[in-house]
Amino acid sequence: MTRRPAQLAWLWLVWVLLWGRVNGLVALSGVAVAATVLAAFPLRPLGAASRAPRIRPPWALALGAYLIADLVPSSLKVATQMIRFGPATPSAIIAVPLRTRSEVVSTLVAHAVSLAPGSSVLEVDRDAGVFYVHMLTSGGPEAVESARARIDGLQRRVIRAFPDQPDRPAQPDRPSRSDHPDRPVTSGHPEEPDHHERPAGPFEPEGKGR
Repeated sequence: MTRRPAQLAWLWLVWVLLWGRVNGLVALSGVAVAATVLAAFPLRPLGAASRAPRIRPPWALALGAYLIADLVPSSLKVATQMIRFGPATPSAIIAVPLRTRSEVVSTLVAHAVSLAPGSSVLEVDRDAGVFYVHMLTSGGPEAVESARARIDGLQRRVIRAFPDQPDRPAQPDRPSRSDHPDRPVTSGHPEEPDHHERPAGPFEPEGKGR
């Protein structure tokens, strides 16, 4: 409840800035619009996973320098692949273990990974502790594993710069969603795994529950 006045004042200020002038009608309508928005779309209370992380300035500066320095070689690599392979540039959807429980830090990780040319985060599954990255590769399992290690290294840099709580225990490495990393992968959400255990039916032996 203590956050409501601040939220109301912020929305009122945005309303006034949108109109570009202040008068009685704009001021009263701004209060009405702000109250309506807060009533229709109440913000859920921030839990531990949604709190702003702490910042370690030296590591944050090192992270920024790393991202800026990585832009040029990543751009050249993508350009070389596009010139060499054209529309058939190899790519893969790579599953990378998520090492933080913080929603804010995982969002920072996703943005940092997507900042590099040739890579984009498709989905962050916080429940399963994994996120999926579509990335241009040079083809082959070795290239996929190298890309996974590089993404995980960037994730560690982000967590080192913006710590929030003890890191999530490392999840076992999961295979890439692409069975053929040397083929292009269409964008979109990765499909669910094909194999699921289901209990045996009432007239079905235990060994045939699949």
